[in-house]
Amino acid sequence: MASKTPPVDAIEPEVQRLARALYQKAAEHKPSLFEAKDLLGRMIDWSLEDESLRVALFRFVDVLPSLESSSEIGRHLEEYFARVDHALGGLAFLAQALHAGTLVAPVVRRNVTKLARRFIAEESGDHLNRVLSGLRKEPAAFTLDVVGEATVSEVEAAAMQRRYIELLRRLSQLSETWPACAQIDDAPSGKLPRVNLSVKLSSLCARFDPLDPSTESIVRDRLRLLFREAAKLGAAITVDMEQYVFKDLTMGIFRGVLAEEEFSATPQAAIALQAYLREAESDVRELIRWAHRQKRRIGVRLVKGAYWDSEIAWAKQKGWPIPVFLDKTETDASYERISRLLLENHDVINAAFGSHNLRSLAHAIVVAKELGIAPNGYEIQMLYGMAEPVRQAIIHNGQRVRVYLPVGELLPGISYLIRRLMENTSNTSFLRQTYADRKDIAGLIKAPARPLKGDDDTPELSIVPADLSEPFRNEPPIDFSSRRNRQRLPKRSKKFASNSKAGYASAAVAHGWSR
Repeated sequence: MASKTPPVDAIEPEVQRLARALYQKAAEHKPSLFEAKDLLGRMIDWSLEDESLRVALFRFVDVLPSLESSSEIGRHLEEYFARVDHALGGLAFLAQALHAGTLVAPVVRRNVTKLARRFIAEESGDHLNRVLSGLRKEPAAFTLDVVGEATVSEVEAAAMQRRYIELLRRLSQLSETWPACAQIDDAPSGKLPRVNLSVKLSSLCARFDPLDPSTESIVRDRLRLLFREAAKLGAAITVDMEQYVFKDLTMGIFRGVLAEEEFSATPQAAIALQAYLREAESDVRELIRWAHRQKRRIGVRLVKGAYWDSEIAWAKQKGWPIPVFLDKTETDASYERISRLLLENHDVINAAFGSHNLRSLAHAIVVAKELGIAPNGYEIQMLYGMAEPVRQAIIHNGQRVRVYLPVGELLPGISYLIRRLMENTSNTSFLRQTYADRKDIAGLIKAPARPLKGDDDTPELSIVPADLSEPFRNEPPIDFSSRRNRQRLPKRSKKFASNSKAGYASAAVAHGWSR
């Protein structure tokens, strides 16, 4: 049965008080992302004030792992930075003139590798063990994300499935050596799995496509094996959410496999949902109803979303309604509404709040407290290497914290790195506004504006209505990644066929064609 929290305005003073207290604790140190310890760190710092430098830097970091020789690195270094509107651009121009780019290439590669390893852990050897042990000492739990999940063949997809299973087995064995820690190992319902793996369903199929009828059965079979292994080992699996085009398919597969009798109770399973989507709240309500019908406890990791730019670009290209909120405050408000909804349904939902925004986290913590949920009855999730001071402030406040830990090689993981660097150095990033821009705390923790009653929340169309003087305009194609659109197609086709037959019969009688 869902619980109810006091009205939003009633808890606002406590949200503000907690957010300020967490801010004061977190402000004592900078996240490693904003600490200029080396040349690359200083370049990131400079890039916050110079967009041309930021673009050149991230383009260069993106291409670097694929460059094999010092001469290639030197050439790209010179080409990318020579035109930058910064003093560094002048140095690059000088290096170009002196052909010195090759000489600094080893230093540059070393710096980029060092930067990347702040955010992506090595999977092989003892490195991963050391990282996990270090996290547990904080104490913080983890969920492992295998970078480079994109697969282009069934051989690769099967290999990725084996890789997931091997990681589950390896970590389960390793976890037996870890000392117990009540703050991250216990929940009101009992012991929590120490091993938690995040899985992108697109990695389990070479053609993860809502329009491909074989996709769902292939991915269900492979996810079923992962769930079976996790249940046997006492591990947990979280299904990551990817681009909007995959949302309906991902949620359908997740619910479909968990609805099977074999998985009615185990393993502990969760799914990530993105608050920047206009459909997010209705998706959460549907998921909660499903959990109640199934009498099956599930986890929901609530994030704000990491594909905002590409979702808008894709929608504009296709002429489709834009699926995400266009204003950051709308996403923040959506996040708080959904946080409340998840916590009010804690009888079937294990809520996890993935964010670095102290306002958003303080709101979730206060709502949980008002509902009488213990600090270990939900969890806060943060990215590895991105918000260490915020993480420590939350841990010291008594909450259970889980770190989203990417592992793997740099070449396949570089897209993750670039996405996170862009996300956390953008003008709207809470971390940047707090540690680099030094914005006023009152503005940072201000309640997001709530939509006025009667506001039109219809998704904006990305195409402009045609000028009446123009004789023709392309009609946008139907988005068949939407389950609703696919379900409507047979009915529309039948209606069209029926109308066509009726129209032909009338014309035949009128013109004597039937004789």
